[in-house]
Amino acid sequence: LIENGTGLVVEFALNFLPVVEKTVRTPVDGATYQGLAFQRKICGVSVIRAGESMENAVRSCCRNIRIGKILIQRDEVTAKPSLFYQKLPSDIHERHVLL
Repeated sequence: LIENGTGLVVEFALNFLPVVEKTVRTPVDGATYQGLAFQRKICGVSVIRAGESMENAVRSCCRNIRIGKILIQRDEVTAKPSLFYQKLPSDIHERHVLL
């Protein structure tokens, strides 16, 4: 499912993640298939009000992916960005992150 091209963007980004070879045993006569798996787990981090439009594409492409949220707002005094809210997976330091 590709929504307005966002699925293509997500699939393109996934191509940059490191992978390892993985042997999969199929249920058909115990045959094996040599495939690829991501080297580490991945998660998505959605920027609230900006990146949420890509969240559905990430979920469609990567089933059961963990999703975090951040909200960045401009500081009215300094006009610089400020992290206002974050809700991230506890094991984010062990994952590759799609922002």
